[in-house]
Amino acid sequence: MTLFLATSVQANVNDDDDVDDITDTRSSVVKLGPKLGINMATMSKYKGADLGQGMGIGFQGGLAIQAHLGRKRGADAGTGPMAVQLELLYARNSIKTSSENINLSYFEVPVLAKFFPLPILSIELGPTFCKLLSSSPEMISEQSQQVRVKTGDFKGGDIKLTVGVNLETKVGFVIGARYNMGTSKLAGNFPCRVSDFSINAMYLFDIFKF
Repeated sequence: MTLFLATSVQANVNDDDDVDDITDTRSSVVKLGPKLGINMATMSKYKGADLGQGMGIGFQGGLAIQAHLGRKRGADAGTGPMAVQLELLYARNSIKTSSENINLSYFEVPVLAKFFPLPILSIELGPTFCKLLSSSPEMISEQSQQVRVKTGDFKGGDIKLTVGVNLETKVGFVIGARYNMGTSKLAGNFPCRVSDFSINAMYLFDIFKF
């Protein structure tokens, strides 16, 4: 009987040792969360003419999904130096002119590579694919500069070059600043490009590890 009890106790100890030896080998984390921000849009000059272009204030909102890759030695999953981030955003840009503000609504999909020189600091770079959803007013007209164009003639898309910086906390709250440089003309007869600077915030929840 004594021998049986001793054997059972030793088996339990060995089982506990086996449990302690089990480690989570997953190194990366996928995160998802809402994003909101304001943007300040500008427009390049129209063939050297002055339309009284000025920076207008708009807004953006949507979802962000981030895959934070790798882990540092002895740290949790998702603490490596690189991440990939995809966003689905609705953005409204407003550009001041000497007559009326030009308002442009976009569906935007940034696809960004992120680098973490510090655990709480990330630098992002990549393209933002933009689909024009609506524009107003119906006509852009500046008689003194002989400019007259329908906003319905504006092209439906743009690919902007995006660069940004973020502060990312352990609890998932992120605040950042970003510059989007437009590369496409608004229209063949209106060869202006729209760029914007934005300040944004998002909250990312851990979804799963891999």
